[in-house]
This record gives sequence, C-alpha cells and structure tokens, in this order.
Amino acid sequence: MNLLITGAPGAGKGTMSQKIIEEYHIPHISSGQMFRDAMATDTPIGNLAKT
Repeated sequence: MNLLITGAPGAGKGTMSQKIIEEYHIPHISSGQMFRDAMATDTPIGNLAKT
C-alpha cells in the first residue's frame, strides 16, 4: 500500500500519518525529514537540496 499525504503547514499531515501508522502498521517515510537530513550534510545531494 502506498499513500501520499500532502497539505499546507499545520494541515494535520503528521497527525493523519500517525493515525494511519497505528491503525495499519505500515512504515512511515517523511520526504520533509529526508530533505532536512540531506541539507545537513555536505554532499552533492545535500547541497542541491539547499538551493
């Protein structure tokens, strides 16, 4: 099962994601966290994410 949850800041994406995780026991991947982690590194991908 693949789900994509989008919305503006404060729309409840994290809250809905948490409820879905608890109900269906599926993994959670946060693209926002992936970008923040990449930007914290000095790698080509991290530098590209900063631009």
